[in-house]
Amino acid sequence: MRRLTMALVIGSALATALPAGARTPGAVCRQECRPRVLEQCAGLTGAEKRRCRRPLIRACKATTPAIACPSTEDLTRELGDQRLAIADGDISSLTLCASGSFKLADRASADPGQGLQIITERSGTWEVAIVDRAPAIVFTGDDSAQKSDGPDPLPIDHDATGALLVGGQTAQQIDAAAACAEPADGPDQPDPDDLAAARVAEIARAVSDRALQIEAPDGDPNRREELQLCSSGRMVQTFVTAGQPSTVETFRGTWTIGSSGTLVLTLDSGSTVVFGVEVEAGGDIRIDDAPVQQRDVRAACADLDLAARFTTALEGHAFFFVQAPNVLTTLGLCDTGRYAMRTGTTQVGEWRVRASGGVATIAIQPDGQSLQGGFDVAFDADGNVTVEGAVATDDPIVDLACQS
Repeated sequence: MRRLTMALVIGSALATALPAGARTPGAVCRQECRPRVLEQCAGLTGAEKRRCRRPLIRACKATTPAIACPSTEDLTRELGDQRLAIADGDISSLTLCASGSFKLADRASADPGQGLQIITERSGTWEVAIVDRAPAIVFTGDDSAQKSDGPDPLPIDHDATGALLVGGQTAQQIDAAAACAEPADGPDQPDPDDLAAARVAEIARAVSDRALQIEAPDGDPNRREELQLCSSGRMVQTFVTAGQPSTVETFRGTWTIGSSGTLVLTLDSGSTVVFGVEVEAGGDIRIDDAPVQQRDVRAACADLDLAARFTTALEGHAFFFVQAPNVLTTLGLCDTGRYAMRTGTTQVGEWRVRASGGVATIAIQPDGQSLQGGFDVAFDADGNVTVEGAVATDDPIVDLACQS
């Protein structure tokens, strides 16, 4: 039986190291930095969100996505099973285990008469979270006293060379896997974490780029549900209800397999839906203990991923181009999904990218009207997104779109 729950959707951002002095194309940065922007700028809209996002994109263009805009998940992976040696500051060393535990050695004030430096140690659990619109290591102490007055969050960042900065200080990273390893129960005992990870991987492989059709969801015989799960992590959830006429509801978002082997959908609206999922020996799939029909949707997923890439690249930009016959057009696209278009008069409404067979267009729906055919979008040779052949330009019409 499905239930609503809060879940963290784990994505994976791929960043390619560039030669010294090279720049990362803006289109790549807007795509690869999106997970960090969603975390760091959560709750912001319009101009505030653009001001929050702009430093990340600029830093990415000057370096790489891995240096400038790693997500909290990326940073958690980077810091797991590492000992951080910090030359200056109040912290002598910090060991962060991938299991979630930490050991921290504090420097207290030195005794000038004895020439001694007092070191105190603390331990507990850690995680990477966004604190004051920036990533930080957040600690929870082992006992109740530490939980109420534990170590302060430590801001984390990278300098332009990719070196790790902790609390503003350069930190040397030392492999601590051996120190973090727990004693084995016996040579023949399988690691439960390894077994759980193998099951998660098996389920993810089985459902990736597949559409799963669920008959009579929630016991309603007049309803059919389909889950399109793309290997990129994007998903489309569709409900079809029989009737005169029939109705179709579509929801978009992301998906992942939880550590317990559940299928977790996170809708773009922010709500989360969880299903039980099993993969049988013959490859059949069961959702919430019921068998489902499945089909290959790799082609549809390629179009869905293309639309997502263009959407990320287009958000927050304006474009000036000429429509036939000789209609001067300025189009502003807000990252909220609203648009404003000036062609002598000004029109506002909703926009989205549609892709089919590897070709993408912007579809617009003026307020109070039906969805209309749109404008061709593409990436030019420099990686810049174009609309009807025109690259982005600065124009306050974007703010008008966001305020509409």
